[in-house]
Amino acid sequence: MPITITIAAVRAADPLGYGLDRLWKVVGYRYVEDEPIALYVPSPDDVDYVLWLLGRVCGEEGRWLGQRFACDVAEHVLPIFERQYPGDSRPRMAIETTRAWMEGAATDEEQQAAEAAVWKRAPEGWREGEVDALSAWAAAAWAATVTPEAGLGFVAPRVVVSRAVTAVREKAGPWLKARAEKKERRWQMDRLNELLKE
Repeated sequence: MPITITIAAVRAADPLGYGLDRLWKVVGYRYVEDEPIALYVPSPDDVDYVLWLLGRVCGEEGRWLGQRFACDVAEHVLPIFERQYPGDSRPRMAIETTRAWMEGAATDEEQQAAEAAVWKRAPEGWREGEVDALSAWAAAAWAATVTPEAGLGFVAPRVVVSRAVTAVREKAGPWLKARAEKKERRWQMDRLNELLKE
């Protein structure tokens, strides 16, 4: 069932109006205060805002969807890291354990241990200038960072999105950075829209 929001809920989550101003740009002015609005991402530039809505406005269901999306995004760029550090399985294990934890197949302790392991230290043998691999590693680490508290569920997914974009942009090289970034942002938008429709 698609996730819905209301103007009243956005107003309550952000009394200063940032969220509401942005919402008008995304959905237009055609809704009344308590009318349900199906959440979707109209452009790649709106992924960050929709993640904010999921974490701040959509309750526990939205926070779980944001966490799931963070795992998908991190896993999408993880091969960049694994090609340079094939012996370091901590990022993949952290993502897999977080997914299992979300499905009830891993305990809180197992998830926390996987999260702690990936954050414990940078990749073994990391070399200066490997921004692409380090960004992919950071995306995985942030995807495993569970922030179920109300109001904080949007933090980790937004950082994952940013790190993933950096990873693909830096991997692409100087002439193809803009193209690689655009492609990654489009993939993120499409994936988040798929999850929002489930």
